[in-house]
Amino acid sequence: LNKCIIASDIISIKSIAKDNVLYFKNKSIKSLKEKISLIVSNKKLVSEFENKVKSLNVLEKYSWQKIIKLYENLYFEIRNNR
Repeated sequence: LNKCIIASDIISIKSIAKDNVLYFKNKSIKSLKEKISLIVSNKKLVSEFENKVKSLNVLEKYSWQKIIKLYENLYFEIRNNR
């Protein structure tokens, strides 16, 4: 998954991705179109973001298995503290 990522600039994504992805303005088709055009025409930029995205370790940090385990742990913690 070491690809150049274009993402909406919403807070939840920015808190995870930091400066490792290329952002477009939320709900702006024009902004998204500009970012797509930018990466299509700028292979060096794409390469830079592909290298940056490696540091995110998205699959290791945010796999469904890990998310499920976190929710299970939270559920049992709440249930046991009643």
